[in-house]
Amino acid sequence: MAGGQWAQMEAIRKMYGATAQLEYTPYLMDWITMFSPIEYDMWGSIRGSGLPFWPQYPIGRFFADFAEPVKKIVIECDGKAFHLDKEKDAKRDDFMSKLGWSVFRLPGYACKKALPSACELQEQYGEDWNIDCRSVSAIRDWYLNTSDGLVAAIGEAYYGSRLGLQNSVGVLSGDLVKEALSKWRTA
Repeated sequence: MAGGQWAQMEAIRKMYGATAQLEYTPYLMDWITMFSPIEYDMWGSIRGSGLPFWPQYPIGRFFADFAEPVKKIVIECDGKAFHLDKEKDAKRDDFMSKLGWSVFRLPGYACKKALPSACELQEQYGEDWNIDCRSVSAIRDWYLNTSDGLVAAIGEAYYGSRLGLQNSVGVLSGDLVKEALSKWRTA
């Protein structure tokens, strides 16, 4: 890590430490200058969902890309350039897991992938959306292959919020949410 980046990370660590006793909102800081393009896209997914994740959250000697400290959930965004060492990432995930964190790791392409959401598909397919095989397949693809889908699955599993959409024939059951979570969970 370059000297300037190290100084930024130490400043973030101090900020989180100083605000530990106060109510803190991560939206006050200009994170855009620090985010990689895939982190920026993930932050958009998180903010759009309303889930209480904090960027660059310190966990031990590491910084999680995004973390929710109450429910102990971590989302990591893996760009090709910074995540070539899978063993190093696995050790990091194991460290966080031993502290009780659930870690979800997405490759950069999943953070950048834009597919129509369940709500957009319902609008596109109209009244037949819940029985149309194309719409069911598209919704499944959205849950299993996009950062928006993972964020929706986390919202549904951990917070009970309906960020995706349940259709009348139950295609989007809890099983799909579980499948999405298990696909990206590392620890």
